[in-house]
Amino acid sequence: MFDEMVFLLDKHGYIFKRQIGKGCFATCYLVYDQNYQQEFICKVCHINSSKEDSSNNIQFYQNEIDALIKVSHPNIVNIYNHFTENNYMFIILEYCKNQSLDKYINLYGIPQKAVLFEYVKQFAQALQHCHSMGMAHHDIKPANLLLDEYNRIKLADFGFASFDLKTNAIRGSLAYIPPEKLGDLPYDPFASDVWSFGVTLYNLNTGKLPFPGSTKQEMEERIKKAEFKILPEIYDFAKTIIEKTIVFDPAQRWTMNDIVNYLANYKNKSKMAGNLRLNSKLHFHSLNQVCGTGRISAPYKAKLHFSSTFHATQPNYYRMDL
Repeated sequence: MFDEMVFLLDKHGYIFKRQIGKGCFATCYLVYDQNYQQEFICKVCHINSSKEDSSNNIQFYQNEIDALIKVSHPNIVNIYNHFTENNYMFIILEYCKNQSLDKYINLYGIPQKAVLFEYVKQFAQALQHCHSMGMAHHDIKPANLLLDEYNRIKLADFGFASFDLKTNAIRGSLAYIPPEKLGDLPYDPFASDVWSFGVTLYNLNTGKLPFPGSTKQEMEERIKKAEFKILPEIYDFAKTIIEKTIVFDPAQRWTMNDIVNYLANYKNKSKMAGNLRLNSKLHFHSLNQVCGTGRISAPYKAKLHFSSTFHATQPNYYRMDL
């Protein structure tokens, strides 16, 4: 089965390099595009017609394709291609070399304030863009926040995404879902994303969860009560957002517009100022920085309209006013 998958990748112009990760619905591999001479991530889902959950895999796969084609933002992972053959479904995605934020924190600890502020700002703008397009993500968590080679945030994993104004589907990871998702009534998926944003921000500041539990039942009970502690190590800008997003009543939560506006005002009003570089000097480890110009392929949504080759250059250093 593995040899068949590698053969199919080669047939479509991709050289298999190694496995990157494995999830509930798919396995991710690093591949090399022989045409564009660039590395990409290939998400592969094998469909077994004899298994009842195959339909769920197909829906998850199609959700991600539909969502990524419809959204376009510098902080959302790009889709470049997709194809299906011999019971294999393939999605070719942008390769973010510097891991996910959960792995970053596990390995190196909590980022400095200026760095985390920039990450949160980019994260907020990406999710705001999704909501402005009428799309809820449904699986916001640190594992789905990737860092590209320039340490820019890329929101990923859109398999649970939906364009519903109201839904009663339970999607996402338990530790990050709001109380209303644990009931049977329809809920606002955008307000649900906002709760998950707050829980994610709590984790990025502390390395902990606001509603821990040794069992699923214990965690659910704590989420339903919506009672948690603001730990002293939480940065001040994050404290306000957490208090306005991890709120039991969905109608009382901030929206993503509120969060983006707050971050912009916080940056403008802060007394700390300076030019800070988001490079290895601000991290606890050394990250490869790529200079010059690299030839990459056009994202899939661009290919729908024209054939082009994009060029990526190293972005300007961020000016942080914290």
